[in-house]
Amino acid sequence: MLSPVGLDAASWRGITIEGVEPMSYEFPGFGGRERSPANATIDRWVDELAAMLENTAGDPVHVVGCSLGGMVAQNLAVRHPDLVASMVLACTGAAGSAAASERADRTEQLGMAGVLDETLERWFTWTTLLANPLPPGVLYARDTLLALDPGAFADGWRVIATHDVVARGGDARCDPGRPISEASGGAHRLSGEPRRILDCAQRAPLGVDLSSEPDHSADSRGPIDRQPVGVDRTGRVPGH
Repeated sequence: MLSPVGLDAASWRGITIEGVEPMSYEFPGFGGRERSPANATIDRWVDELAAMLENTAGDPVHVVGCSLGGMVAQNLAVRHPDLVASMVLACTGAAGSAAASERADRTEQLGMAGVLDETLERWFTWTTLLANPLPPGVLYARDTLLALDPGAFADGWRVIATHDVVARGGDARCDPGRPISEASGGAHRLSGEPRRILDCAQRAPLGVDLSSEPDHSADSRGPIDRQPVGVDRTGRVPGH
């Protein structure tokens, strides 16, 4: 289970999968881990995750990723397809953008307190943010972000900026035997912009099975909400 940028394994608390013991993975700089010693790129983070899986997982794994976690999951499937049995992706995209680099720079300039509000506004609706008392998910996200090293948060955004599975997917075609599933567990349902999702799917080694929501935020029903979102080949995901 791969967490959003800035958050940690605690973001998955309360998530249960019948008959499965979920394993969470902390990215460098998050969840008490030290930052990457070298420049943070998605390839470095993916290869580190792959090395861990090769040493600990006997079989291909089912990967669940939200936001940054979903981007790392996609690159894991492209770079190390033998390690991935299936994926569940939420609030993610097929490629990063210049906005990610700008957020990294702004975080280093303003610190975590300076970027806290804009980050929470991307993740939660105003109804949730104005609730009194604040829901546990908002409190968790706020406290986790404020305690984070701004450099680590900037690293996360720069990793997002280097993400582009569309460009590196080449001529690979979908393998319907290893689908990317929507978070609700439905069977092979596509919604949102199916033509763009399918176009992206044709460039990746795994099939795509995603549902979409109008934006990246949602009322908090748990530690932090995960609304499955359609991947479009430009990497543009509403609200991300």
